[in-house]
Amino acid sequence: MRGEALRSQDEAWLAERPDLPLVLVALGTFFSARVDVLRTVVAGLRPLPLRVVLAVGDATVDELGVLPEHALVDRFVPQVAYLRHADMMISHGGGGSVGEAMAAGVAQLVAPFSTDQFAIAAEVERLGIGVAVDPNALTPDLVAGRVTELLDGAAQRRAVTIQAAASMRTAPSSSA
Repeated sequence: MRGEALRSQDEAWLAERPDLPLVLVALGTFFSARVDVLRTVVAGLRPLPLRVVLAVGDATVDELGVLPEHALVDRFVPQVAYLRHADMMISHGGGGSVGEAMAAGVAQLVAPFSTDQFAIAAEVERLGIGVAVDPNALTPDLVAGRVTELLDGAAQRRAVTIQAAASMRTAPSSSA
């Protein structure tokens, strides 16, 4: 896992509301261009009592609509460092993002867009460490419902996620 540190502004923001669950939203460098999906995710998270970290790439804050009350928005964030504090992650299902969230023991809502992301999303569900959703069929209510479900089972899911990540690290690798 990448070694990353929080920036001073990140540490200050985290200290403001430590009583609220933290959700990290990162759709990857390429898929953050799907402002429609980011906007829907933001709308679904807005009414929930959360802290939300949004890595938006080239999207602008104006394109996202009204933000949740406790939101930090930046083009890029130190994802691994934030995952150490997060309760869940919403991602595109890229191998790096899913692996980093697994290693941190974080529940996942995966919205796959292409290629291997569909298989990775299916594996997240099979392992019981999160749920997959169709990014093209997302609604704010669906986002809010899935996030609430994932956070309600966060302690149990964290244990399952840590166990799954540990078994992946110790599994023999195949050589081609």
